[in-house]
Amino acid sequence: MSKFLIQVSHTPQECSEAMDEVSRKGSDVMEKTYWGCHFGEHTSWTIIDASSESEALRSVPNMLQDRAEIIEVEQLTPEQVRQAHQ
Repeated sequence: MSKFLIQVSHTPQECSEAMDEVSRKGSDVMEKTYWGCHFGEHTSWTIIDASSESEALRSVPNMLQDRAEIIEVEQLTPEQVRQAHQ
């Protein structure tokens, strides 16, 4: 399994529908999703475990999948970062 950061922007008009769709995906997805809507940033961010980018995309509301940015991520130690840039 890999970790993926999913960023999805939506309009204020799409906000409630997007939240409802994420809720229907399951509580595990909802618990991993952060929303910027109350702060004027209609974007959600989710970090999810998935075997592939396409599997991660399935956690995104259908109406927003074409806007999803999915990035494979990992945690690194300071030493690993230094080694990666040598």
